[in-house]
Amino acid sequence: MGQIGLQLFTAEGPSIVASARERGFRIFLDLKFHDIPNTAAEAVRSACKLGVDMTTIHLSGGGAMMPRPSALRRIRRPLCWE
Repeated sequence: MGQIGLQLFTAEGPSIVASARERGFRIFLDLKFHDIPNTAAEAVRSACKLGVDMTTIHLSGGGAMMPRPSALRRIRRPLCWE
């Protein structure tokens, strides 16, 4: 699994995810999403649309930051969580 962190993603943008996926890598997008729960959830949803296999969130927002089963059913990649 290839890890794409904040510095690389900021420098290269979403195209770095597409490039790595084209080379056959599974992607761990390590951006540590941290915002109000709804915004963080939407950021994770966007990351999943890029085709990442796993990502990170900060849980300082408490239980509201935890994955909701109804939302997870809409995401086909099981390692992507809100």
